[in-house]
Amino acid sequence: TEAGATWGLTIDGQDRVYNSYQDSSGEQISVFDTYGRLLDRWGQRGEGVDQIRGTPIGLSHDSADNIYTVDMVAGDDSRILKFDSAG
Repeated sequence: TEAGATWGLTIDGQDRVYNSYQDSSGEQISVFDTYGRLLDRWGQRGEGVDQIRGTPIGLSHDSADNIYTVDMVAGDDSRILKFDSAG
């Protein structure tokens, strides 16, 4: 599945590159190594606690390599999601 518009990038402490994007596949975050090889995809669409309801806007990480994104939803339902480095 090809990614649509990129909404955020971050590089964790192990030099993995995380890309948040919006497409119709349900996979919203891609993880690449320093050579650009795809390592993983995650961030399934849905209504669950760890699922993305809207558009994953922006990415950041902390010292433990947890990944954060804003799940942008119309109205007042936007929220911050936290994922470990495995999704």
